[in-house]
Amino acid sequence: MELSTYKIFNAVATTQSFSRAARMLYLSPSAISHAISKLESDLGYPLFIRKKNKVSLTSYGNEILPDIQNLLSLHSKIESEMTLLQNLQNGIVHLGAFNSTCCCWIPAVFKELRAMNSNIQLIVHEGEYIDCEQNLLNGKLDISFVRPVQDITIEDRLEYENLYLDKMICIAPIDMAFKQKGIVTIDELRNLKLVISTGGYKYDVEPFFKQYQIQTTVTHTLYSDSAIIALVASGIGISILPEMVINSIPANIQILEIENNPYRKIGIATQKSSFITPATKVVKDVIKRVVANSNTSLKVFL
Repeated sequence: MELSTYKIFNAVATTQSFSRAARMLYLSPSAISHAISKLESDLGYPLFIRKKNKVSLTSYGNEILPDIQNLLSLHSKIESEMTLLQNLQNGIVHLGAFNSTCCCWIPAVFKELRAMNSNIQLIVHEGEYIDCEQNLLNGKLDISFVRPVQDITIEDRLEYENLYLDKMICIAPIDMAFKQKGIVTIDELRNLKLVISTGGYKYDVEPFFKQYQIQTTVTHTLYSDSAIIALVASGIGISILPEMVINSIPANIQILEIENNPYRKIGIATQKSSFITPATKVVKDVIKRVVANSNTSLKVFL
């Protein structure tokens, strides 16, 4: 017996009218009448008592109505779940990222999405911390790597989750001498010239310097990590960068631990969960898996 027949039976039972059931299902009254007559013939007993202005269920009809309604409800649930599964694998997701996350994690995210045979179109937008945060708030991004959310008015609008602790390291010219091999002390930092990044310094380094009352001479402020590394290699001064960029540092530069081990926090944020798309949820889960499986010495929150 076809599902459409059960839908017709349920519509007639709930509206108590062939004509109203016909309007509900966008069928002709004769089509409704024919379907019910055939169903009764197949079952071998009457389902409706036909009166002039309405119809009502017979005892047989009342007996099978709950089962038919359960069947229709189950079918509707299955259709919804299939639609959801289809939507999980489709859609455009705009992801905000800063340089280090682009280099370390984004390639693996694309690789995993391909392995899932996903039709999700992931579009990456690179920017500094403030760019990623503002573009997420104004709706240009669906999901973004961000620094910890500190403004309560922003926190109420975003779904934030800690993702990673990234150690800050010091890079210095190869011939620069330090008291202890592989480590720069806080006292030494006070006497060194510093090359800083435009966005990263304010959020990643400045709080640490303020905490330990470190005052340095800033010689250059640059946008890209590669430019900072090049100036340090030329002997201009030192810089403090996230450990995530360490793979791009050439052999002619010293890499030093910093006394008291400063870290930066990296989080992942979306709109509030009730407003994010299924495709965005998939991308978020993939990012969390990629970060958890990344081969670094960094600390994962997951």
